Amino acid sequence: MKTFYPLVSVFALSLALSACNKPEAPTKTEADVMRATAEGQAKVNEAAAEAVTEHLENAADAVEDGKALTTADKKDDVDNLHTVDTTLADANYKVAKEKCDALTGDAKSGCLKNADTIHEIELGKAKADQEAAKKALADAPK
Repeated sequence: MKTFYPLVSVFALSLALSACNKPEAPTKTEADVMRATAEGQAKVNEAAAEAVTEHLENAADAVEDGKALTTADKKDDVDNLHTVDTTLADANYKVAKEKCDALTGDAKSGCLKNADTIHEIELGKAKADQEAAKKALADAPK
């Protein structure tokens, strides 16, 4: 009996390793992509709703006070839009990675590398947009 357990362990390990070079079933990949898309859309919608809600609250306060939005409120808007942009980039990244599960070997590695690169580009663009908007606010006449 003692020799049985090591044999079972070796067999289980070999089965697990042999599955590494097999692509995920198309139906599983499709389901995972659909799930990641839905989750990502929900997160983006939540971030956008929070951004709009905060902006409307700040705008209502400004109207009530008879003043324009403060620079701080405008910077908050910029930061909230940045959050929406990064949330969208993260959602797109998760979907792209799920699509890579249908591949194996070099094709999968290349797919994942491409997903990483696009994600970094999207995050960089979001950061550059945020910095440009904040600079425009700082440079605006007072």
